[in-house]
Amino acid sequence: MRKIRGQLRFIQNAVVRNSFGLILFIVSGIAGAQVATSGLAISDIGVGGRTPFPTDALLQKVVLGTWRPPLAGDAITAPDGSRHIWKEVHSNKDGWFEDDALNNGYVFLPLDWPKAETVDLVAQGDSAVYVNGAIRAGDPYQYGYLKIPVHLNQGRNSLLFACGRGRLRVEFKSAGQPLALNTDDLTLPDLIQGQHDDLWLGAVVINNTDADMRGFKATTIRPDGKTETTDLPAIPAMSLRKVPVKLSPQDNLALGNATYRLAIYDTHNNKLQGKEFSVRVRQALQTQKRTFISGIDGSVQYYGVVPAQKPFSQNALIMTLHGASVEGIGQAEAYAPKDWCTLVAPTNRRPYGFDWEDWGRLDFNEVFALAKKQVSHDPNRVILTGHSMGGHGTWSIGSTYPGSFAAIGPSAGWVSFWTYTGAYEPKDLKDPMEQILRRAEDSSDTATFRSNLVQPSIYILHGEKDDNVPVTEARNMYDYLKKATDHVQYHEQPGAGHWWGTPQVGAACVDWAPMFQLFQSTSLPEHPLDVDFTTVNPAVSSTCRWVTILEQEHSLAPSRVAFGSPYSSVLAGKTENVSLLSLDLGQTQLWGLGLSIDGQQIPVSHVPKGPMTLKKINGTWIYAKLPNDVEKSPARGGPFKVAFQRNMIFVYGTHGTAEENKWAQSAAKYDAESFYYRGNGAVDVLPDTAFNTRRTKDRNVILFGNADTNGAWNDLLGDSPVQVRRGGLGVGGRLYSGSDLSCLFLRPRKGTKDGLVAAVSGTGVVGMRTTDRLPIFLSGCEYPDWVVFRPTVLMQGPSACVAAGFFDNKWAVDPDQSAFRNRD
Repeated sequence: MRKIRGQLRFIQNAVVRNSFGLILFIVSGIAGAQVATSGLAISDIGVGGRTPFPTDALLQKVVLGTWRPPLAGDAITAPDGSRHIWKEVHSNKDGWFEDDALNNGYVFLPLDWPKAETVDLVAQGDSAVYVNGAIRAGDPYQYGYLKIPVHLNQGRNSLLFACGRGRLRVEFKSAGQPLALNTDDLTLPDLIQGQHDDLWLGAVVINNTDADMRGFKATTIRPDGKTETTDLPAIPAMSLRKVPVKLSPQDNLALGNATYRLAIYDTHNNKLQGKEFSVRVRQALQTQKRTFISGIDGSVQYYGVVPAQKPFSQNALIMTLHGASVEGIGQAEAYAPKDWCTLVAPTNRRPYGFDWEDWGRLDFNEVFALAKKQVSHDPNRVILTGHSMGGHGTWSIGSTYPGSFAAIGPSAGWVSFWTYTGAYEPKDLKDPMEQILRRAEDSSDTATFRSNLVQPSIYILHGEKDDNVPVTEARNMYDYLKKATDHVQYHEQPGAGHWWGTPQVGAACVDWAPMFQLFQSTSLPEHPLDVDFTTVNPAVSSTCRWVTILEQEHSLAPSRVAFGSPYSSVLAGKTENVSLLSLDLGQTQLWGLGLSIDGQQIPVSHVPKGPMTLKKINGTWIYAKLPNDVEKSPARGGPFKVAFQRNMIFVYGTHGTAEENKWAQSAAKYDAESFYYRGNGAVDVLPDTAFNTRRTKDRNVILFGNADTNGAWNDLLGDSPVQVRRGGLGVGGRLYSGSDLSCLFLRPRKGTKDGLVAAVSGTGVVGMRTTDRLPIFLSGCEYPDWVVFRPTVLMQGPSACVAAGFFDNKWAVDPDQSAFRNRD
């Protein structure tokens, strides 16, 4: 038995062995912790990556209920027909399993445990883990702060880890209190001398019991002893939640770090646990962190700020986006402070986050809105820049919201998943099913709307020898843009790699003097008339200057509106894939001009100042009204993942069989844990019996289950054209039968102007399980408004989907925007 210094305190004098006789757990240097040392591994039994339906032969066995604990030498046949063997793997002296099999494979750890109890699982390097068959979130980026409460049985336990980054470390720790603090992942503001407003921090609370915990409180205690108390939201059973807690500043704190205390109390005001934490104290003009409550999920997020050293209303506001593995405050601290601008660095929700797409883009939007209110600046001097993944974010956000930025400056930025890392491409471009699935992902394909980039000034920066993001990403965009605009500059630093310049404040690869000279001298034109705007989703981006695309003819296909400068007092424009349009003709520079759209003269003399709404019917534009509450609009549209915002709630069904109910609760909990991990998020998870429609009108709802198993279904989805029941489902009159069908879809929430309801559903336990590890929270992976599939997708990929499509503008199933593989 190999020894690591420390004493056996959690399992006294116990020797825990796995099924093939190797010692499985030894005691680490931390009292009360056990570390895995031996297991079985298998690799390459599927293809993952950025695809809506990864293939995975082992996962299919788990879904079908045919998987059994393996022995060394057992084989699995992968989707491509190759055979792969389970082999023994052993950890190194630090407890890490390191093997090529862990780059795309699984590790199985059988475990004999001396007594039934709850422990905290701390695994690093896994994307998910099955603990005795129940799926739980993983820590693929190896942060080390994810502590998952799990129940271990007396005797044999089975742990199956999905891995993708070549390493895995597995540790168990004593669970401690029924409700416990984890301060390894605090979201903290900086305290600014002279500022007195209460602040917010985010802290993780772990529930080690089998019941949801409600009515608990958290208290922060300042160095001078003053307390601030916050009522905590419900903490799901045997799970965790990052909760918002108030933090009160204290006068006369010295620069540096101030020590506060955080404590949690039960419903009887008994203190359960308390821990110290440090908060940085800064001066007003120093680089700093600020926190806020997110409207996406009610969580606490932060952003970094480099204040202008001479605050002035004509200063510039520069939004800067960090690269992968970089914190937002780290991005901010890479810049030298400047007199003429304030730099603001959102977080993308995490260092890896969402590549500045999906919830990363939403985080940007929230921080951008706050910055515009809080930072004194000239609204015509707003700039966007970023490095690496943040360079991609600059391309993506800059092209998604044209007209918002006077200039953009991508440094070492990749263009899209398709040009850089590889993303889903149909095997058959003529297949209607794969066309629908690919169309759902067009919002991630920057090339689709790169024509929007001709409007701001652009400075492209890249190192010639970049070994992370190929310099061809910059060269190709420059070659395109220099043909389309005179407002683009490109600098390629000879011999430079991915990060270059001094590692301290003012690193040249982000704080590049010629680029900032452009930023300092650039502003938006006062009254632009010309517009050339492309969007693939008005629910993501609908407006450029005085033009708003309200509805599309074909959902998520590129929509374009182009108006040139007036000729002979007529403003002429063309549209593509636009059915409802709003023009703000009340702007002074447009009033009195004639208007022509798609060759049709539009009378405007009697139109009052303000937006004009036009609808195209049978090729003719007529006056119309804004979309009503039952139509798609920029405030409410698809595709499926759009529902996972607007302070969402996960509601799991309790009206099914014991197995169906267990799946629903486990799936909701897994998704909530995954969103916490990937998006620093916080989601309310509750049973259908606790859901109240009236009290949640302002929130989106995600239902887990079907019409027979989830008690909230009939109220929220009773009139949906997609219906899922035990044993079968229907889509727009088409019926499919079987207990192995899965379905994802979203609908407008009745009685609201912008609310959505989504369903993660199946016709039986097999169909339900097939949805478990879909990459919903992975950027670059999208789903249409609705999609139906079976476990065959786990062997054949997206092409095996049964049916998929987009709803029309009245949220009805549209045969022209649907694909049906077969019909039972």
